[in-house]
Amino acid sequence: MNNCLTPGKLTVAVWAVLIGEGVKMAAEMKPALFAGLIDRYMLYCESFGASSPEDMECVEREWEGPGRPIYLLWLLGHLREWKRLQGRNGQMTMTDEEHAAFDAWLRERVANG
Repeated sequence: MNNCLTPGKLTVAVWAVLIGEGVKMAAEMKPALFAGLIDRYMLYCESFGASSPEDMECVEREWEGPGRPIYLLWLLGHLREWKRLQGRNGQMTMTDEEHAAFDAWLRERVANG
């Protein structure tokens, strides 16, 4: 894969491939750390009706008006909401158990719309 990407040309599909490659490279180091990233990204796609990163790229490209979907903003917004519901400070470091609880909450939230 070409590692020299033109600025502004890192599409969702390319980003997903790069993350996938990073996941493969990190599999021996910290598999659980990266598995959650892919799961959370797929929940992001699903929350906007996309069944794949490629579909999500189309959703993002064709979005009109305010509220354009951006993965990191979506994830951070949900993370802030989960922490608030837990009565936690937004800046707190999360344990592995808390990450698992957040992921379960996020899956349920996306499934229930």
